[in-house]
Amino acid sequence: MSDRREKTLVKPDNVTLPASFREPDSFYGAIGAFIVFAPIFFLIGAAPLLYQHVHPILVIFIIPVLGIYIYKITIVMHDCAHNTLFRGKAANHLVGTIGGYFLGSDFEAFTANHFAHHRNYGVDGDPQGADYLNLQGKGRHEILWHLLRPLVGYNLFKLWQFAPELPDGDTPKPSSPAAPPRRASRTKFVAGVLVVQGTIALLATGFGAVPYLVVLYPLSAATFALFLSQLRGFAEHVADEGQPEESSVRTHLPNLFDRFFFYHLNFNYHVEHHLYPYVPSCHLSEVHDLIKEKCHDDRTISNSILLTVRRRIEACHK
Repeated sequence: MSDRREKTLVKPDNVTLPASFREPDSFYGAIGAFIVFAPIFFLIGAAPLLYQHVHPILVIFIIPVLGIYIYKITIVMHDCAHNTLFRGKAANHLVGTIGGYFLGSDFEAFTANHFAHHRNYGVDGDPQGADYLNLQGKGRHEILWHLLRPLVGYNLFKLWQFAPELPDGDTPKPSSPAAPPRRASRTKFVAGVLVVQGTIALLATGFGAVPYLVVLYPLSAATFALFLSQLRGFAEHVADEGQPEESSVRTHLPNLFDRFFFYHLNFNYHVEHHLYPYVPSCHLSEVHDLIKEKCHDDRTISNSILLTVRRRIEACHK
């Protein structure tokens, strides 16, 4: 950890979090997961009905909305990776694993990558670094292309980060000697992905009535879902022009627009999460209230994602 990071983002000495802030709320977690997964099934189930009984062109409008909820699966998985969405580790692992099947991503690999992000954010070695690093001195059009290129499928390379087998140095270690061998884990992963993706394909096509709609879900995931993920990661961690990238992290105050498009489970309180990663997201707004006077300044807080993006692009001209 660099000296700059130690000076820039530190826990305030005179703030003590109540012990209750370490306790997850399983009801909160269940509702949070339902809010993400239920609309996905509703949208893919509605697509063939719209196509057949209303007008085929209406299916186009489902793609971006579906992308929003596919993207938000990563937020549910994030809380499960920290074992903070539900009280029990088994519940967190189960929901995180199923979420991975929806994304074609191995939950163990997702968890390992996310912990690497916590260790290395703002420096080389951050798996999320492609979203926000090395943009100092870039022009307006370069920044815009960087943000918009996921809409043409550019960010599909990220899926390789969440393959079920990682390089030797980053492979998550089994939690116990009785953990299944890696070949069995990969087989289970492939089977889970096939079951979930096959079910989605059947629903999206109306059980084969509209075969063209088989591309609906993967198209939404490969474009809008990855676009929203990168835009959020950019806004959370991009450094202001001329400022050091190390340890750059930003909280966004809650608003309805960001909540619909970008955030779920209090993920907007990102400074708070990096300072206290063991605190369940159900308590992050309370953590924010405790530390906002001591930890935040103009660099670490913003009123909205779009405002952050606009300011960063405008700074290219100065």
